Amino acid sequence: MAEHARTQRLRDRCLAAAFLAFLLAPLGAAGLRRATGSAAPAAWGAENRAAAEFPAAPADVGDWSHWPRRVESWHDDHFGLRVEMLRAHAWLAVFVLGRDPSPRLILGRANWMFTPPTSLDSWRGARPMTEPELEGWAKALESRRRELEKRGIAYLFALAPSKSEIYPEYLPARFRKQGPSRLDQFAARMGTDAEGCFLDLRPSLLDSKSRDRSEDRAYFPLGTHWTERGAFDGMAAIVRRLAQKRPELAEVPDVLAGTKPQDDLGDSLARQLFLGDRIRQAVQAVELDPGSRRELEIEPEPGTRNAVVTQAGTALPRAVIFHDSFGMPLPPLFGRHFSRSVYLWQPDIDWKVVEREKPDFVLQILSDRVLDLPPPSLVDAEGEARIRAQFEASTEVVLQFDPARNSPRISATRAGRVFVRGGGSDARVVCSSSSAADTFLLPGFTKRPGTRPVVRLVFESSVASSAGLFFQTRADPSYSRRRQLQFETHIGTNECIGEIVDPDFSGRLMFRPAQEVGTFEVRLLEVRLVPD
Repeated sequence: MAEHARTQRLRDRCLAAAFLAFLLAPLGAAGLRRATGSAAPAAWGAENRAAAEFPAAPADVGDWSHWPRRVESWHDDHFGLRVEMLRAHAWLAVFVLGRDPSPRLILGRANWMFTPPTSLDSWRGARPMTEPELEGWAKALESRRRELEKRGIAYLFALAPSKSEIYPEYLPARFRKQGPSRLDQFAARMGTDAEGCFLDLRPSLLDSKSRDRSEDRAYFPLGTHWTERGAFDGMAAIVRRLAQKRPELAEVPDVLAGTKPQDDLGDSLARQLFLGDRIRQAVQAVELDPGSRRELEIEPEPGTRNAVVTQAGTALPRAVIFHDSFGMPLPPLFGRHFSRSVYLWQPDIDWKVVEREKPDFVLQILSDRVLDLPPPSLVDAEGEARIRAQFEASTEVVLQFDPARNSPRISATRAGRVFVRGGGSDARVVCSSSSAADTFLLPGFTKRPGTRPVVRLVFESSVASSAGLFFQTRADPSYSRRRQLQFETHIGTNECIGEIVDPDFSGRLMFRPAQEVGTFEVRLLEVRLVPD
C-alpha cells in the first residue's frame, strides 16, 4: 500500500512538472531568442509584415489609452514558440482534420488553397454589385478613356480573373454559385465591343487552362495568382486587343517553346502557415521560342516595386502599365512589344507619370477583386475643379486640425505610432506603420442634414501606394472597404481632396495612408460642409 502511494505521488509530481514545463516553455523560448538575438517570429514565415516592436513609453495621457494594446501586439508577435504552435495548428488542420487552417484561408480539394472568403462571395454571387456601383465603375472608366483620348493616348482596363473563376472545381462543395459573379455583372455591363476600353481576360485564361498538365497549370494551386504561363497567355490577349489600334505590336510573336521547372515555392499560401516544406507545388517558368525573344533592359526603380523596360533600336509604341500583384511577371514578357514600357505597382492612374512619359497606351491590369472596392472617382478636370471650388467657397468648417499640437487628435490603431515632429508652421503629425494593416483614426466631426463633407488632406509619404479614407454610416459603424475614398499617392507631398456623398455618413474617418509599411507626416487636415 505504501509503495502504491509513493508511486502515485511520483506520478503526480511528474505530471505537475510536465505541466509547469509546458507553461514555462514559451517564456523560456522567448528569453532564449532575446539572449541569442535570433529573428522575430514574423520574420520566420511569410506573413508579409514586420513583427511589432515594443512600444515607446507613452508621451501623454492620450498615448496611455493605446499603450496596453500596443504591448499586446508586441507580445502576440514575440510569444515564445509562436511559430512552432502556428505550424502545429496548421499541420493538424490540413493533414489530420482536413479543414480550413485559418479564417482567412480556404482548403479546397486536392489541398488547393483559396483566399480570401469575401472574394468567393463575389464569385458565388452572394454579394452582387448594385446598379449604382455598376454605373459608377462604367462612368469612371469612360472618364479615364476620354481624358487620355484628349492626349492622343489609347486606354485599356483589363481584369485578370480570380482563381475561383478558372478552377471552381477545386473549391470545397459548400461553395455553390447563387448567381452571377461581380465579374459576370461588370463584363455584361461593359459589353464585348472590341473598340471599348474593357477587356475580360477569362476567355484567354480558360483557354490556357485547357493546356494544363499535372505539373504545369495556369494558376498556382497553393496561391492566388496566375503562373508565368497564365500571365503569358493573359498578356497575349492584351496584345491582340492593342494591335487593333497599333498593328506593329503584333510584329513581335508570342510563341512558347515550352516551360521548365524552377526550384522555388512560387506563390504559396502554405508559407503563411509555416508549412512551405510540407505542402509544395510545381513551379514552371516559360521558355520563349527563339523568334519571340528580344533584348530588353529592365531597370527596377530603387525603393519600389516599379520597373522600366526599354528595347533599343525599335519604333514600337510606348506604354505605361498600372497594375497590382498580378502584374509581377509582366515586364520581361510584355516589354517585348514596346520600345519603352513603365510598370507601376498601383491600381489607379498617376497622371503626372502619364504627362512625363507621353505614352501611346495607358493600361490598368488588375485582379477582378478590385470590383469589391467602391467605384473610382471620375477623372475629369471639371469634376475635380467643382469639388475644389465648393470646398473653397464653403465657410462651414467642421474640422480644422492643428499639427503642432495633434489637436483634435489623430490616434493609431493596431501597432501604429503617432507623434509630433517639428514646431510652428513646420509641425506635422507623424503616422508610422509597422504593418500594412495599420490605420489611423482622424478627429471626429458632425454632418448636418442637407450637406455633405469635403475632406482636404495634405501629407508626406515615404512610399508610393494607394491611400484610403474609410467612413462609417449610422446603419453600419464598421470601417468597410466598400465605404472609402481612394487616392493614388507618390513619394513626397500628396494632396487628397474628396467628397463623401453617402447621406447616412456618421462618425469618424479612418486613414490608411498606404497598403504597405511606411512613415506618413500629416501637414494639413480640414473638413468643410457643402450643400447637397
